[in-house]
Amino acid sequence: MSKRIRMVLAAVGVLAALSIGSAFAQTSDSKMAGKSMPGKMTNQQMMDKMDKMSVDEKAAMFDKMTANRLFSRRSPKSAEAHLQLGNLYSDQTKFTQAIPEYETARKLDPDLADVRYRLGQAYVRTGKKDLAQEEFAVYQKLREQHLADLDKQRAEIRQFVYSAKDAGAKPE
Repeated sequence: MSKRIRMVLAAVGVLAALSIGSAFAQTSDSKMAGKSMPGKMTNQQMMDKMDKMSVDEKAAMFDKMTANRLFSRRSPKSAEAHLQLGNLYSDQTKFTQAIPEYETARKLDPDLADVRYRLGQAYVRTGKKDLAQEEFAVYQKLREQHLADLDKQRAEIRQFVYSAKDAGAKPE
């Protein structure tokens, strides 16, 4: 990642952290107004912590917050949401974090071929070759089934088109 991109991500991360930090740090309860909630940071504490972080740490924090926002907008029971979160971790070469997301997606939708393939790749990257082979085998079966379904669908469309042509070409 280029230095400029990291700096932009860090700046956006600071802004996002401030907005999230202030939302958690304050409560609307009149008894607690202006006081920090136990276990939550005030804006100043958040700024102090951010000042001590490296650009890479700020970028990682931003990525985590972005992933959490993406995930919170989708159903936690959505295989697609877990797949996308796993993809985010994999793109950052965080395969040990990606694997549980892929496994959850697989549990929610065992017939999602992309999950099987991505999980197999993550297993390879973490040295779990036997598990990877199992996932790739299932992926191959799912892929073959998908291609067979596409061929069947195309044949049905061709048959429909030929039927329509034949019906329109006959003289009456």
